[in-house]
Amino acid sequence: SKSKDVIITVKSKARIENLPNLQYLITGQESIIVCEVSGYPFPTVEWRVNGQRIEAFNSHGYSVRGTNLIISNPTRNVHDGLYTCKSSNDYGSDEKMSRVE
Repeated sequence: SKSKDVIITVKSKARIENLPNLQYLITGQESIIVCEVSGYPFPTVEWRVNGQRIEAFNSHGYSVRGTNLIISNPTRNVHDGLYTCKSSNDYGSDEKMSRVE
């Protein structure tokens, strides 16, 4: 008898695996706010700072690289605060906060 390959695709809800509680900025040096996520299909990530959604590219020097948030030229009084990483896919979502100072 012939053997057949069976492919099983496991769908899993979006989950945040690692978002440090506290992350530090270095003034004048590119800073990366880390948010590691998992899930299948691979989740999309949305960032907020102090409750305000961060658009991918804006005047405050934010950009997104993979799932991490990049601050190109951080300034303490502009960029410190409470950052929320929200990861979502068709099967669910997860969000966690990180204090950045």
